[in-house]
Amino acid sequence: MNEHRRQILQMLSDGKINADEAERLITAMEQPMPSSSSADSGSTATVRPRPRYLRVVVDSQDDGGH
Repeated sequence: MNEHRRQILQMLSDGKINADEAERLITAMEQPMPSSSSADSGSTATVRPRPRYLRVVVDSQDDGGH
């Protein structure tokens, strides 16, 4: 068993993710990586995926002056 699969199963065991999330992660991990070379177009440029960002805003319910 490879290390990534073991980590996913450990997160499932710890309750950090549910069974559906574990299944999606394992499925995504098993899919072949897209090749970075584009022999059909003759281009040597690598297409990079669009960056993803997560913004977290924390709003305190108590007015502690912070």
